[in-house]
Amino acid sequence: MTTVVIDVFIIIFAVLVLIKGGLDAVNTTMSQLTPVLGIKMGLVYSILPISGCIILIYKLLDFTQYKVQSEEVGD
Repeated sequence: MTTVVIDVFIIIFAVLVLIKGGLDAVNTTMSQLTPVLGIKMGLVYSILPISGCIILIYKLLDFTQYKVQSEEVGD
């Protein structure tokens, strides 16, 4: 039960901070260039929403795993 609650908090963090906040950071910094590489800073910060989506996918897969495990145990 506690792992489900922890996973819910991780999903909330991934959606609010990584995906939503990451998209805001990407949009804000897309006009800035890195001094040495000359690429847009938004491309550097784009890893935030990408990693948020990956975390969200894995946590949703964990929920399906919890359902299968609870059916096997009989809870």
